[in-house]
Amino acid sequence: MPLDRSIKALIWDFGGVLVRTEDPRGRREWEQKLGLSPYDIDRVVLGSKAWIQAQCGEIPEEEYWTEIRVHLGLDERAIQDLRRDFYRGDRINPVVLDVITRLRPHYKQAVLSNAVPSLLETLRDRFHIAHLFDVIITSASIGVMKPDPRAYRAALDALSLRAEETVFIDDVHENIEGAKQLGMHAIHFEAENGDVRPRLLGLLSRVDL
Repeated sequence: MPLDRSIKALIWDFGGVLVRTEDPRGRREWEQKLGLSPYDIDRVVLGSKAWIQAQCGEIPEEEYWTEIRVHLGLDERAIQDLRRDFYRGDRINPVVLDVITRLRPHYKQAVLSNAVPSLLETLRDRFHIAHLFDVIITSASIGVMKPDPRAYRAALDALSLRAEETVFIDDVHENIEGAKQLGMHAIHFEAENGDVRPRLLGLLSRVDL
């Protein structure tokens, strides 16, 4: 059966789409250990100015973790343990993985994520899915974060495609709007549902998902 040739690639966000935190116990255990309130560790790790700087490539990832270590009063061994435990409950979304696997023979696949450089190792060494993507772009590698138009253009340039030839999937409304403004097809990923297939079928109507 012929495929829809007007769309040639799918561009996926990472956190909240490809991967989601299904078991937060590692984070809650650290809060109890350090005497913090619930979700304080999330705010420290993901809500600081240093986190934004690291995602933009303005500071090295190790410097970002050093700031967290100093802020929490941890030694070198403890910060390594925290880095491991903070993300240990992350899991690949099986529905998304199935979609990518099914569509890969027919459409290019890419990742565009507001993330630090170690995302590449995470995809390759922990989740073993880096080989499924033609392009993997982190905000740190290009110096800008979604929804900056330059982030989407970096992905389009890497794929050698026009905006209208791509579908962008993200769980953040602002990022979806940024993609739409460039002319990309965009799907807002709803974490509660986690099934992107109905929306994709509306765009790729001849594909069996």
